[in-house]
Amino acid sequence: MVTVRATELMLGLVSADTEHEQAWTAFIQCQRIAVGGPVANQFTETINGVERPSNTVTTHTPDMTPRLTIEKWDEQSGWPDGDRDTVDEALNMNGSDTRIVFTITNASPTDPDTGDGPWFKASELSLTDQLVAGDGQIGEFEYPDDWQTLILKPGDSAEVKATLSGVSEHHTDRAIVTGVPLVQCVVSDPDPFDGKDEEKLPEDAVEIDGRTLCADTTVTSNTDDWNGYQPKDNLATTGTNIAGLIAVILVLALLGTGATAAIRLTRANGRHTGHEDNANDDGAGRDGSPDGDGPEPDFAQLVTTINPKEPPMN
Repeated sequence: MVTVRATELMLGLVSADTEHEQAWTAFIQCQRIAVGGPVANQFTETINGVERPSNTVTTHTPDMTPRLTIEKWDEQSGWPDGDRDTVDEALNMNGSDTRIVFTITNASPTDPDTGDGPWFKASELSLTDQLVAGDGQIGEFEYPDDWQTLILKPGDSAEVKATLSGVSEHHTDRAIVTGVPLVQCVVSDPDPFDGKDEEKLPEDAVEIDGRTLCADTTVTSNTDDWNGYQPKDNLATTGTNIAGLIAVILVLALLGTGATAAIRLTRANGRHTGHEDNANDDGAGRDGSPDGDGPEPDFAQLVTTINPKEPPMN
C-alpha cells in the first residue's frame, strides 16, 4: 500500500486562499517484477476526514517470455520417429546420404485476454548446425520460398531442410537457432504532468499486420542433437567382393591345374600299366625314336605342377 500525504505547509496555503479553487495530483509509477495473476488496484482519497474511494482497476501480468524451440529429424523416418536425440536411436543410413529437417517453432506464450504474444521475423532467425562427434557434414540450408516475408506468431513453425553426407561410421550434430522477438512497444510520455496524453514510440518500432512492435532481447532456443551411422557391413562390402573374386580365380586356377595334372597322370598310368615291359622307358619308342607326345613327367614332376611352391619329391 502507498500513502501520499500533503504537507502541513501546503494545507496552510490552500486554506489561506479562499478566492480560488484548489487541487493537486499525486502521480506514482510502478514496475511489476514477476508474473502475477489478477491484482486489484484502488485508491482512497481523504479530505477533511471524509474518505472517497475510487473505482477498482484489475490488472495482471501474464508470462510473455519470448521462446524459440528447434527439433531436428530425418525426412526418411518422419516426425517423431526421426527425432534421434541419442546414440541408441541413431539411424542406419545404409550407405547413403540423408535428408535432415529442422523444425523451428515460436513457442512463446500469449496474453489470455488479447491473444497477443511475441512475433519473430523468419528472415532474422539464425540457424546453425555443428558436428559434435564422428564425421559427415550438413549441406547448405534450404529455406521455404516465403522465408523473407514469413512472420512466426506464437505456435507457428517453419521447416528448413539440408542434406547430410560424408558419414563413414558415426555422426552426431547439434542444431540451435537464435532470433530477436518483436513485442509490444513500451511508450513514454515526455511530460506526464502536463495533462496531455502524449506517447513517444521507440525509433525501431515497426508496424506489422496492424500491430506496432519493437525489438526485444535476443532469444536462444534449446539445442537438439541428431544421430546416424553407416553399418560396418556396408563399409566391408568392397573388400568382401574383392575377396570373393580372388577366391573364384584361385578355384578356377586350381581346377585348371588339376585337370592338366589328371590328364598327365592318366597318360602316365596308362603307360605303366599297359606296357610293363617299358616301365623304365626313357621316352623313346620301341624303334628308338622319340615318342610323339614328348617326355612325360614322373610323380615328382606331377606334385611340383600341382603345388609349385613345394620342392620336388625324391
